[in-house]
Amino acid sequence: MKRSLLFKLILCYIICISFIFLIIETLGSFLSKRSFDNYVLNDMSEVGLALTDSYVAPYLDKKINANDFRTKLNNYAQYTNLTIWFVNSRGVISIDTSNNTTLGSRNISEDEPDFLSSSSGTEFYKPGYMETNSYYTITPYTLNEQLYFLVIFKNSDIADQHYTDTMLYLNLLGVLFCPIILLVFVLIYFLTIHPVHKITQAASEYSKGHFDYPLEIKMNDEYHELGMAIKYMAGEMNNLDDYQRKFIGNISHDFRSPLTSIKGYIQAILDGTIPKDNQEKYLNIILFETERLSGLMTNLLTLNSFDHNKKPLDRSNFDINYIIMKTAETYEGVCVKKKIEFEFHFENDKQIVWADQPRIQQVLNNLIDNALKFSPSYSKIELSTYEKNEKIFISVKDYGIGISSNSINKIWERFYKSDTSRGKDKKGTGLGLAITKEIITSHEENIDVISTEGVGTEFIFTLPPKHLTKVT
Repeated sequence: MKRSLLFKLILCYIICISFIFLIIETLGSFLSKRSFDNYVLNDMSEVGLALTDSYVAPYLDKKINANDFRTKLNNYAQYTNLTIWFVNSRGVISIDTSNNTTLGSRNISEDEPDFLSSSSGTEFYKPGYMETNSYYTITPYTLNEQLYFLVIFKNSDIADQHYTDTMLYLNLLGVLFCPIILLVFVLIYFLTIHPVHKITQAASEYSKGHFDYPLEIKMNDEYHELGMAIKYMAGEMNNLDDYQRKFIGNISHDFRSPLTSIKGYIQAILDGTIPKDNQEKYLNIILFETERLSGLMTNLLTLNSFDHNKKPLDRSNFDINYIIMKTAETYEGVCVKKKIEFEFHFENDKQIVWADQPRIQQVLNNLIDNALKFSPSYSKIELSTYEKNEKIFISVKDYGIGISSNSINKIWERFYKSDTSRGKDKKGTGLGLAITKEIITSHEENIDVISTEGVGTEFIFTLPPKHLTKVT
């Protein structure tokens, strides 16, 4: 059965209150009684010492007679509600202020041999001597090597009344603490369970696709961090949802266009609409569109490998200058057609880097292909390498139409090609720069772009220099 946090908090409150009253009834009761017993016995001991000095000593020194001594003890006992015995050296109770006629000249040492050897006690009850349970203290006095005792009794019923009063006060104090502890638990609820409920509700709404559901945790603590993390996750889920819709739309468009062309031309060839002497032209178009589809699938598989497989790089030392020149040569036909020239600016004749050569060649293909697409005729493209801060910098710079400031941060997004600066690329898939970014990031390096509309664009990325390995 599910138990909510609120239920558990209430249960903790009940246990806490029960524990408080259990402590009051056990430890509080014990400490109260012990404290009161000590207080009464100490007070009686002080009284015993005072009476011994004031009455017992003068009586035994013959400074006052027996009647005066008895009268003084009786008056004091009556005034203080105490019972006082004077026990002579033989253990005989010679004076008893309780007027108990049965005690007359009884020897306490014979009936209770160990009684006079103690100094005090909290319980003394012996029919014929003391008919009620009492505290007692025994104050000895020595004269001429004879030991006398002044015994003082106090009815212990006062302890019961004191205990009752004290427990009443302690329980009232416990009752007063209940609302205070309740306020503490309410505070705990608002500091812990309440934000958890808000976060849970928000997570439930996000799971239903309501990504605009507000989530505010005002406290600046771990719950706030958790709430912001969930809110960020919801934003990313929303972006992912938008990305998936965009992805499906883009991929559908990029597949539908060539498939429509292929289907249309094949039907035209089959039904004779296109004469046989023109079929070669349209078959070449079909082949071109097929190659577009193949390239699109290759790019998608490449991105998927970066997203999921995290395929390790096959690094080696190679001359990046040589790879740049060889890659540029493959675009000789396009350069001749558009009257575009390559300019090479290499700081060193050879520039050895430590990287995955096929992937870096793919990066160069993407960047050079982009530069050619968006460069006007009779322009140039500069390809440069140089070393700085123990990094090799590679630059591909064109003098084409440039990228707008609104679009420059979006060019790394997959399928992004609809802005005004790149809109002329009607046959591209919008995956080239995304793949480029993934490849450079997998090398744990950086790629940046500098662009001005109507002036040109420069892509710069870094690679680590030659890797030194031990020869065994």
